[in-house]
Amino acid sequence: MLASIAIVGAGHAVGSVEVSNEDTSLRLGLPHDWLFRRTGIATRRVCADDETVTSLARDAVAAALADAGLANQDLSDETQLLYIENGMTHLTPPGGILLARDAGIPRVRVTSLDGVCAEPIHAIEIAALMLDRGRCDRVIVCASVDFNSIVNSADPETAGLFGAGAGAIVLERTTAGSSAAIDGLSCRTDASYWDLGTIRVLRQTLRPEGVSIDFAFYEMKGTRLARVAISILKQVLDKTLDEAGWAPWSIDHFVSHQPNPKMLELGVRKLGLPFDRFLVPGKSLGNMGPASVLIAYALLRQTGVLVAGKRIVLMSFGLGFSCGCAAISI
Repeated sequence: MLASIAIVGAGHAVGSVEVSNEDTSLRLGLPHDWLFRRTGIATRRVCADDETVTSLARDAVAAALADAGLANQDLSDETQLLYIENGMTHLTPPGGILLARDAGIPRVRVTSLDGVCAEPIHAIEIAALMLDRGRCDRVIVCASVDFNSIVNSADPETAGLFGAGAGAIVLERTTAGSSAAIDGLSCRTDASYWDLGTIRVLRQTLRPEGVSIDFAFYEMKGTRLARVAISILKQVLDKTLDEAGWAPWSIDHFVSHQPNPKMLELGVRKLGLPFDRFLVPGKSLGNMGPASVLIAYALLRQTGVLVAGKRIVLMSFGLGFSCGCAAISI
């Protein structure tokens, strides 16, 4: 057991524009149901013109704090914000600083984490260690993503996958006698698979008014990525459940990263897990990168099923290649 903690609040926000993958398929000159049959994603949510990766994160944090019954003006350096961002409005300062400003919590301690889909589990581990040692009173973990500006809209391999959204959770130490705890947690990175998904910097050009940075479109080796994900995730999940002393059948809910519903279901079946215990918001939201596991948790919490005594496993995996699992008792 890493720490006796509780998730006392959760929130999410998604882009306000809904995009149909049927329309996307037709635009690409494909049968109307091609993307849905391939990915299981019917619609995606993307940013409107007045929305950014930071504004989505701001709204998710606000919802999580409200769910936790916390007032922004009461938060100071007793609170740690851990923030993962894909998509940006500034190169510097770090995205977490801008989020703290916009969220109305400018005095909290901020750490921005570089990474993609697996990083929320790493952040939860950092949170648990900090709370266990009394280094802070609470931790806000937030992830926000807007991939669409770096996806080639003419590439059928990636054009129908991604959405824009943010998720946030608030963690605190539990009171004496509470059963809430992180009963097991494991993370793993295998950098030999670094090239399964990349966005390369092509060139940087100095101009009188500033610097222009040209990026390649996002490139993904999807089939190989799926094979690697299933192999490594099984090892990490087994280690997490061994640490917790849990059997797979004893878990009430699995909360997973949402690569796409088809890949998720295939992976779950190969892992021998019950797919009916997975929430799959990716069908209507798209792949939300590191935000997806936090969004899925917030949506599950809204249903009211996360009551005392429930066992939850958070699973996240992604480019790098990294993955992590956390076994949490409510």
